[in-house]
Amino acid sequence: MSYKERLTILHTAEINDLYGIPSLSLEEKRVSFALNDLEQDVIKSIRDRKHKCYAIAILGYFKIKPIQLNPPYKELQEDLAFIAEEYFPKFKVPRFSVSRMQKARIYDKVLSLQNFDTWDAKQHKEPLIAYLQQVAKSWIEPRFIFDACTEYLARNHIAIPKYTVLQRIISQVIKQERKRLSDTLKTTISADLAAKLADLVDGESTLTVKEIKQAAKSFNASEMEKELNVNKLIQPWMNEVNEVVSALSLSQQNQLHYAAMVDYYSITKLKRFDRVTQQLDLLCSIPERAQ
Repeated sequence: MSYKERLTILHTAEINDLYGIPSLSLEEKRVSFALNDLEQDVIKSIRDRKHKCYAIAILGYFKIKPIQLNPPYKELQEDLAFIAEEYFPKFKVPRFSVSRMQKARIYDKVLSLQNFDTWDAKQHKEPLIAYLQQVAKSWIEPRFIFDACTEYLARNHIAIPKYTVLQRIISQVIKQERKRLSDTLKTTISADLAAKLADLVDGESTLTVKEIKQAAKSFNASEMEKELNVNKLIQPWMNEVNEVVSALSLSQQNQLHYAAMVDYYSITKLKRFDRVTQQLDLLCSIPERAQ
């Protein structure tokens, strides 16, 4: 079962919202940029006032979402002016840039204050993947896995890494789950049932994919007759279909997810998929149709 290396999980606006600085009201700024005694001591250790303002801003953003942001001065300007007015009266923050080294030092302080670790693939990747593999067995939908991923990182006090890092990890998790299903299918489905499903997709069966996709539109006699005919054709398959689906250990959510693929894709598109993908989608769809 092939799967794209890069998944489209978030829309561009969602990516910008997650990895951009938060838009704060005046009251939210007062709360987010407020410092406790320990934070004040850490900020005092920074010599340059503009860097102090920058550190307070970064600390406030991190409290809202645990991500190491890299905003340009223009995006920070309004918040820096507010911070300067709150903590350094009459100080006008000049336009400035922060060196990579200075930014790293500031984030070290922020992470320490918030008791967070920066993302380290060698240390954090494998435990995260192991957790997400269990999540994927519950629901393989990429956005659901992404949300579970960010929740896991926040819960374990690990700063959320770049979107592309999470894309690769989630893609790997989905590939692994689909490979598990593929391997199970290959060892459990009989040649006879595999041939029947192939004939169904190829249009060589008495039953058609269109009939699987379309349930009765009403309870009139003609529609009910169609339903009875479909049921008659499906019933001889059902024992093995149920056995194979059971062997796949699919959650109800994932079974519904794969069944929905038959409705979502056209017959032409379904024909382009490899046989195992066709089998998985149809095996999940047929029990739903039978019911």
